[in-house]
Amino acid sequence: MNFQGIKKITGQPLVLSCQITLLFFVIGIIGIKINPEFAQLTPFHLLLNFILFIYSFEQRNHFFFVQVMLLFAAGFMLELVGVQTGLLFGNYNYLNNLGPKIADTPLLIGVNWVLVSFSSISLVEWFAQKYKLRFNQLTASFLGGFLMVLTDFFIEPIAPMLGFWEWQQGLIPLQNYTAWFFFGFVFCYWIIQQQLHNKSRYAAFLYVLQLLFFVSLNV
Repeated sequence: MNFQGIKKITGQPLVLSCQITLLFFVIGIIGIKINPEFAQLTPFHLLLNFILFIYSFEQRNHFFFVQVMLLFAAGFMLELVGVQTGLLFGNYNYLNNLGPKIADTPLLIGVNWVLVSFSSISLVEWFAQKYKLRFNQLTASFLGGFLMVLTDFFIEPIAPMLGFWEWQQGLIPLQNYTAWFFFGFVFCYWIIQQQLHNKSRYAAFLYVLQLLFFVSLNV
């Protein structure tokens, strides 16, 4: 099966969502550069991006919301098991800037998994369409998983400073990146299987902004 090009999604929801997101990313970069405690607003920012993602998504129906909830639950459970056992990603614990927790795991981390997985595979889809490439589902999922790891690579060094999480003895294990790639591959493959990968240009735009955001904070 060929990895089909993304549909042209235009109109006010997409434009407005991208404009709002760009504005808040710029505010976030400036705010954190001036005072890292500005990162305490991260839960608000995550929820805003999530709402705009849903608002700009084509064909918002019962099936879409069920899939989002499944991905949210899967992402949250992965992190809960990871925090409690250290078996998946390594030994780490969450700090306080990602909002309320259940069993030491922020609820919003499930939202993060939804956004990062959708944005990664949507960017792969956009790239395939723009350059007239044909990726099969496994190749597209591989690239999506790689993009998810790329984002995490730039988050990890600054996560303690932002109050997100910290690693035991301050060391980021290779296990973290291999697990992110594996589960990222699975999440992206699932999104493709449900035929949701080509219905959100906002998600592709969000990936680029997220990556630029964390790269800029590393500089």
